Amino acid sequence: MSPDTTINQLAPSDTVILMVDDNPTNLQVLFQTLQPEFGETCQLLIARSGEEAITTAVKTHPSLILLDIMMPGMDGFETCRRLKADPETTGAAVVFMSALSETDNKVKGLELGAVDYITKPFQAEEVIARVSSHLMIQRLTADLQQKNDELSRVNKRMKRDLEAAARIQQTLLPEHSLNIPGCSVAWRNVPCDELAGDSLNIFPIDDRYVVVWLLDASGHGVPASLLSVAATRNLMPNHLEESLVLRKTSEQNGWGPEDPASVACKLNQMFPMEQNGMNFFSLIYGVIDLQQRTLKFVSAGHPGPLKVSARGDVETYTYPGHLIGMFVDAEFETHEIPLEPGERIVFLSDGVSEQLSPDEEPFEMKRLRDSLGRSAGQTPGESIDHVIESLRQWTGGNQFADDVSLLAFEITE
Repeated sequence: MSPDTTINQLAPSDTVILMVDDNPTNLQVLFQTLQPEFGETCQLLIARSGEEAITTAVKTHPSLILLDIMMPGMDGFETCRRLKADPETTGAAVVFMSALSETDNKVKGLELGAVDYITKPFQAEEVIARVSSHLMIQRLTADLQQKNDELSRVNKRMKRDLEAAARIQQTLLPEHSLNIPGCSVAWRNVPCDELAGDSLNIFPIDDRYVVVWLLDASGHGVPASLLSVAATRNLMPNHLEESLVLRKTSEQNGWGPEDPASVACKLNQMFPMEQNGMNFFSLIYGVIDLQQRTLKFVSAGHPGPLKVSARGDVETYTYPGHLIGMFVDAEFETHEIPLEPGERIVFLSDGVSEQLSPDEEPFEMKRLRDSLGRSAGQTPGESIDHVIESLRQWTGGNQFADDVSLLAFEITE
């Protein structure tokens, strides 16, 4: 290769070093300095003016430009300014070469976007060292940009997948406009991430019985969501065959609700944490009897139900129990509480009481009871919205640190 190398000789995949100087002797010396060190891995191109340098750079996209300052017509400063203003050439590393050694000139060059400054007459070892350094930086920068671009593509794909999974997860929740004769219902589910570990449902089996439950999978993100979805699917009713929530009876429709403790026991056997990545979940599961006006329920490591009277008194039912999946041979117990029209029952996840203030103080059950008591005269939906708003104020408007789920119901006749 010689100093009169033309653009047509350029291989598209080669790293390009462009040398710009109006003095042929300077170009000859610079070429002879760089050729032994970089000739096998780089294309060495020359330009004898600022205009030619810009034209060549646009066509060849050099990694490094060694640019003389003192040139007739367009000087090196103006050439650099135009190179950095053009998206086609702005990525090239510009190293000024000049006999001008004043600090002001160096500062001006760096302000225009140059990365280095070599003072003439230059030493061969210095030029080789600086060119090697800047080529390495360019390669590392290009590699980093490539990895960042790939990471951005992966993140976008993951975001689309998570959004799709979240939409699917939402379809497993009950309708907000759910109408159950004899029972007024409302619920809210506020995930802290794209995917929730909380899930809930309420549905009638017949004119007499209504099944209601809320679960909270351990952890956050995809693992908790997968466990939550799997458990939710198993808690769906199927009137064509026996399921976790239904059993055959002698009643008119042939089906009745399964005992809550039995449901918890079966779930516990189906989801041992050793087979679920050491993940488990808490559950409160109940059956409302509209005729007898009772709620039979089981609490499996979950906060117990709260009963809110018409005048705002709040009673908490706390029954410690094993988490689902924690112990294979765990036993569960069904409890029963009476219901009267106007009395409201609230199921909740522990994300409600454990939300932290900016000072890292938990919301706690006392504040929850106060919020429910103050909103007792409102509809179930308005009441749990009041709790959600109280939580947002408590956290200072910050993103919830854990999923927040509330389900409220009351007998209306």
